[in-house]
Amino acid sequence: MITLSQPLEDLLEEFYITPKVISRRKDGDVPKIRLNNALGNVPFMYEKIRESISQSDSRDEKFLLRAGIFRIVQRLVTFTQDTDKIARSLLKELIWGKYLPNDYIAKEEINEVAEIIDRYLEVIRRANFSGNDERQEYVPWLLEILASELEEYLFPQEEHRDRVMFTYMFRSLKDRIVVEDSDFQDITEAEKQIQLRIIIMRVLGGSDYGAINLALLRQFYPEFFESDEGIDLVAHDLASVKEVFDDQLEHPFGSRLLSYMKKQSSIFIVLRDILESCEDKGEARLKLASDDETLRREVTGAVERRKTKAKQRLTRSMWRIIFFVIILRTLIALALEIFFVDSAWYVFAINLGVPPVLLYLISISIRFPEDRNTRALVEHLREVIDADTERHNILIRKTYNPRMKRFFQIFTGLLYLVTFGVLIWLLLELNFPIITLLTFVVFLCLVSFFGFRITANTKQLLVLERRSTFLGFMLDVFSFPLVRAGKIVTSEFDRWNIFIFIMDYIIEAPFKNILSVAEDWVGFMTEKRDEMY
Repeated sequence: MITLSQPLEDLLEEFYITPKVISRRKDGDVPKIRLNNALGNVPFMYEKIRESISQSDSRDEKFLLRAGIFRIVQRLVTFTQDTDKIARSLLKELIWGKYLPNDYIAKEEINEVAEIIDRYLEVIRRANFSGNDERQEYVPWLLEILASELEEYLFPQEEHRDRVMFTYMFRSLKDRIVVEDSDFQDITEAEKQIQLRIIIMRVLGGSDYGAINLALLRQFYPEFFESDEGIDLVAHDLASVKEVFDDQLEHPFGSRLLSYMKKQSSIFIVLRDILESCEDKGEARLKLASDDETLRREVTGAVERRKTKAKQRLTRSMWRIIFFVIILRTLIALALEIFFVDSAWYVFAINLGVPPVLLYLISISIRFPEDRNTRALVEHLREVIDADTERHNILIRKTYNPRMKRFFQIFTGLLYLVTFGVLIWLLLELNFPIITLLTFVVFLCLVSFFGFRITANTKQLLVLERRSTFLGFMLDVFSFPLVRAGKIVTSEFDRWNIFIFIMDYIIEAPFKNILSVAEDWVGFMTEKRDEMY
């Protein structure tokens, strides 16, 4: 018999609570937002195409909803400041895109969504922007936080369970972290706890900067969500608010803590999967507290279910990114061939074929955790949930000799020179024109980073280091410059992606207006038809 710890007992009490808004949505007597299905899958297919041309939306499926909300709100506020109209259009478009089910959201929620939107638009109205550049910096930042709050409101069950799991992981680990790294000996307990909460949100919930900034806003400016004075405070102090939040997000201790928490997060991911497989806290308590064999069986089952989902998600992500790379690469290659260069046929074939083939090879080479990792997971989970099991400290230490830092920096610089030097020399030997060579290198870096990100998503359950081979080590070393360069390219890619600009501001706005008119026309014709009976 396992004696469950008090933090776990508290988690079980809260985990299965159903938010009130869910009960309202399930109430058949409450009027719901119901759209006609005459448009079929046209809006949904548009969303899929839009997702495919944006690299940032392909990070992970968890980000697709938040990215969709942000994109829709950003477009709507460009054309109107009427929050009721924005809320109605937002909910309609989310239902069209199948982010939300039809005939499920209560009509009275339109007002609640409008109130959330109005709070952020009021900050924008009251902020004293010195010019358009400053406005372009702060408005998208605020809208990202807004998108995160709207996601929480629209999916309250997921938000509730995320929050209680974050709290449980924080309570379980905060007293076990011992900082031995001399660079952080002066860090205060308050700073350490803030960084721990931020990193937990990243590794356990996959939170992006918008979601983390929302959590920081609640912690540092709770009055923003409660009063007009709070809105005024944030609006007039917006520059310092963003600066403080950016400092927290870029804190060096957070970067050091991240690698340690990634391994710890696998324990809590498996625990959540076990809890979600149970109907209530009684069943969960029975599975967790019975005996070691029952716990081992539940952990093994949770790991296998997550492996299955990860493989399915890997396939979808891979094909979405390959589609993005092929379409964009083909268009660029054709434009170069038509207007600028006349390459040999094999140059054109290499240019088009290598990036998607490389991504495919990366995806089929991915390995999932082994049985020994599952056994280690059982032991680590027992340490967390059992009140009678001794808990070991998590020691934050330097991973290298500080006196060798300058040498490692020089070596890394030489590694960049060798990797890109050999690559460019090889392409020149194959008679690649300069402009074709540059676009090939850029896309090779993009694909390398996409492959790294897909691989990283399959390591959620790792608590043990994988056995490394010399060949694998050398591949990691020489691919490092490509991956780092790819990360830099992706961070700026959406800003310069002409296809995104065309779809968001030239196609999407009139397209969604046409869909809205068509929806209203179908409703009108249905009403007139019913009057004939």
